[in-house]
Amino acid sequence: MKLVIITGITGKLGAEYLKFFQFKKEYNCFVLARNKPIIFENNFDYHFADLLKSEEVERAFADLDTKLYKEIIFIHPIGMFKFEKQGIPLLDKDLDGIDDEIFSSNVTTFLNVFKVLKGKMNKEKRFKTKLTIFAFGSITHNYNIPFWQSYTKSKQYLKEIIKQDINEKLFRIRCIFVNVSTVDTGNERNLRPNADRSYWLTPKEIVKISLKYLKGNNKWMEISLNLTLLGILITKMF
Repeated sequence: MKLVIITGITGKLGAEYLKFFQFKKEYNCFVLARNKPIIFENNFDYHFADLLKSEEVERAFADLDTKLYKEIIFIHPIGMFKFEKQGIPLLDKDLDGIDDEIFSSNVTTFLNVFKVLKGKMNKEKRFKTKLTIFAFGSITHNYNIPFWQSYTKSKQYLKEIIKQDINEKLFRIRCIFVNVSTVDTGNERNLRPNADRSYWLTPKEIVKISLKYLKGNNKWMEISLNLTLLGILITKMF
């Protein structure tokens, strides 16, 4: 049996990953969100958690037994984006040059889940369990665009943290980091009501393409998805 952990399932992308996995017999779905989705049959294990609060994440994982699984997939399609009109953070209490909300949404939410999951695997001596991470960014965060520096810096920081962990010899960890162009979600439609959506990616397309790399052996794979170009570009792999 395999375990799929999905965060942000009330969002379009998280919901699409849940749709893919929830009725596959070889997978158990463990999902986290602040609100329970109402559009699915309850064929998954739902846990309430505000991912910005580590104590709530720990409580959600309290009864999860990783000893039952030889493979775990952690899908984290969460990350706030802000347009920084002046090229500077809108909220930066610690003066690190990164908007506090952007960093918390893109980095802290991931770390709160990953640290608890890794801690459980360590405690239960599940070092041979294969852990595959799906993390997400934007094609643009690989470029120094002045109007969303906080998002770019947060994603670069997140990538470096993940790379450090997958290089640990104690655990079998790999990561597929998926960079996407504009995704057709309700939030994007509200932000850009007059935009041409002809080349926007759908959540279903992202799920279908990204999961093709689930069976790979590379510890790190970074792919970019953009319908206006080649469709798929593998930018980094080792």
